[in-house]
Parts: sequence; C-alpha cells; structure tokens
Amino acid sequence: MNSAPDKLKQIENFGIHTPERDLAVLRDLSSSLSGDVVIVEVGSWMGASALALAEANPRARIYCIDHWQGNDSDEMSELLVSPEQAFGQFCRNVGDRLFRQIIPLVGTSRQYAFVWPEDNPVDMVYIDAEHTYESCISDIRCWYPHVKPKGIIAGHDYNVDFDGVDRAVHEVFTKDVRHKENVWFEQKP
Repeated sequence: MNSAPDKLKQIENFGIHTPERDLAVLRDLSSSLSGDVVIVEVGSWMGASALALAEANPRARIYCIDHWQGNDSDEMSELLVSPEQAFGQFCRNVGDRLFRQIIPLVGTSRQYAFVWPEDNPVDMVYIDAEHTYESCISDIRCWYPHVKPKGIIAGHDYNVDFDGVDRAVHEVFTKDVRHKENVWFEQKP
C-alpha cells in the first residue's frame, strides 16, 4: 500500500487541494483514536484528507459523504467536471483502500446523519463541505449527536476566507475553539 504522503503526490484533484500542513493535523487527530475507529468525513472531493485519515490509523474506517457536484461557495463552482468524473477520480485516488478502509457514500450530509445507526457511534467527524454558515452549522448540528463521548468533531477552512465556517463554529463551540493551522476541532465531553 502506498503511504498517504506518497499517494498525495499522485492525486489528481482538479486544482483544489488541502495543504499538507492541514493534512498533518488530520493525521495527528486520526492517530490519537484507538480501537476499531469509525470516522465520518463530510465533504471528500478528491480523497486527500480521507487518505491522510486512513494512513494515520490503519484500524479506522472512513465513511466519505459527498455528492461530488462541487459547491457554489468556493472555487469548485468554476470547475467543468461532472459529478461522475469527480466521483470516479476520487475512487481512483484512494486506490486499494476503496471499500476496504475508505467507503464513499454519495449523497448529502443531512441524508446520512438522519439514517446513521444509533448503535454505531462515531469516533470522529471531519467537516469540509459547503462553506456557507447555513451548511456548516447544519453539518455540525446533524453530526454532533453521533459523536461518541470523548470523540472528536473537526472541520477545515477555519480562520481563512470562509466567514460562514468561523461563524458556525463560534456559535456552537465559542470563540475559544481549538485549532491548528486551518483545522478546528473539539473533543466531545
């Protein structure tokens, strides 16, 4: 199996990428979890963050929720890529981890949060989808109840050019939310 950093060098991402320093934060968060770990990633795009989470914790199963249509709140709206092309590239990018450790779920965050089994609590939720306030706060509120005690809820694009992300995070977790680089995170009590 290729290591995540090696695989990331080969990723086709249609020009959108997560900085390596943010992926390092995700690796640290993922590796801090023990046992048979369940991670839900909301917004997966091309799989770089899913690979980072998977590489850091070989016992983790990462459920990647995305509609692979891009969104209007960032530069993905300018891409001329069909959802089928984007999803296909995601599958190629995650390689031999596809359906073994990384499980794509095509649809919306709310759809999957609504049907997520109560007897399958989540060790970590990582949110990096639509960056509007409405969408981000909905993702946080939908998934927080599924995070087990002492589990982690985290997200991307904090303290950058997405005011909606910062506003939603501050509303739920206060302005003292923990963050490293552009990743915010909190541990559930």
